[in-house]
Amino acid sequence: MLSESQLTALGCQSVSQLESGVWHLLIGDKASGLGEALERLVSGREAVTGA
Repeated sequence: MLSESQLTALGCQSVSQLESGVWHLLIGDKASGLGEALERLVSGREAVTGA
């Protein structure tokens, strides 16, 4: 199994693992903003659009 640091080294700009074991891997110039919005969505907070 790959770790978050290994996935980042492979080029993923945003990496997050949910409690269920599902990984979200985002790649591209908008990955950071999308990752933050995804984290808010998953945690139940309202996501701000416009990424």
